[in-house]
Amino acid sequence: MLSLAASGELHARHPLAQAIVARTEEQHLHVPIHQACEVVLGMGMRAELDGTRLLVGSPALLRQHGVDLTKDARGWTDRLRAGGETVICLAHDKDLIGMLGVSDAVRAGAETVVQQLRDLGDARLILLTGDAQETAQVVADTLGITEVHAHALPEAKLQLIRDLQAEGHTVAMVGDGTNDAPALALADVGITMGEHSSHVALETADIALAGNDLQPHSAPAPGG
Repeated sequence: MLSLAASGELHARHPLAQAIVARTEEQHLHVPIHQACEVVLGMGMRAELDGTRLLVGSPALLRQHGVDLTKDARGWTDRLRAGGETVICLAHDKDLIGMLGVSDAVRAGAETVVQQLRDLGDARLILLTGDAQETAQVVADTLGITEVHAHALPEAKLQLIRDLQAEGHTVAMVGDGTNDAPALALADVGITMGEHSSHVALETADIALAGNDLQPHSAPAPGG
């Protein structure tokens, strides 16, 4: 199952997709090469493998393609999300054959940066994600963020930026995926994490951070 999931994710830039591929490498698993693939924005990947169809992504991706989750699968979805894990479903042709739970760890230093933003006084902090509400809430609680917009497809992210700007806010958007690119372009300041960002996000953002470190570093004194 892991090998098939990795086959569907081979050409995906999403960090969770890369985690699946990395796991197969750690276990020295053979990953079959698909013949064609397509990114379904905000949902996952669709691939063709030896005349069959692979779907790797959210439960919404499977529903869109006529694959229903069983009662047991829905129960596992709830349990995984309650634990802060993102649920990735794998379907082969019209059958659900497995589910993966992937934890997206909070980046080191994120809590400090969020607190520094909060200390500015009037900053409105929003967690905007395509992930499920339950999973997003675990991250929000860890960071002390009270406003969460989950299940957000690219159009919803874009609309939230429009709404905030219409209310008179100056908006800074941080994102690293292809799904984030439209919102990054519309925001007053678009920021992406350069090391793991998609090419589209890198081209769209105003600022690309070179690494994963969120902490600002003071420039050395002249002659220092």
